[in-house]
Amino acid sequence: MAAIAMTGPGHHGFEVDAERLGQRASEFDGLTRRAADIARALRESVASSPWGDDEVGQAFDGRHRAPADEAAGVLDGLSGGLVGMGQALSRAAEAYTAGDESAQQAITDAGREG
Repeated sequence: MAAIAMTGPGHHGFEVDAERLGQRASEFDGLTRRAADIARALRESVASSPWGDDEVGQAFDGRHRAPADEAAGVLDGLSGGLVGMGQALSRAAEAYTAGDESAQQAITDAGREG
């Protein structure tokens, strides 16, 4: 059973497709790499002083380096957060699947006993 549904008294319609959740959780790996790559590219670009070393370039650097560094830091944080989110969703999918399998086994065992 791929989906787990909770309905009835006390429940407000909760359903999980554990297989799909597990598949989607793995997509966070790519998003994590993408955010890290963007942060690295931004840092490399800023480090190369693309605006030049003349007076105008130095003024530009003075205004924009700190915000660029801050943006790279935010992207690093995003990358770390995405790792955690993907792992949490993967664990949730595993837990839902294990719970579903356990419930199926309990019903099967009860049917054999009765």
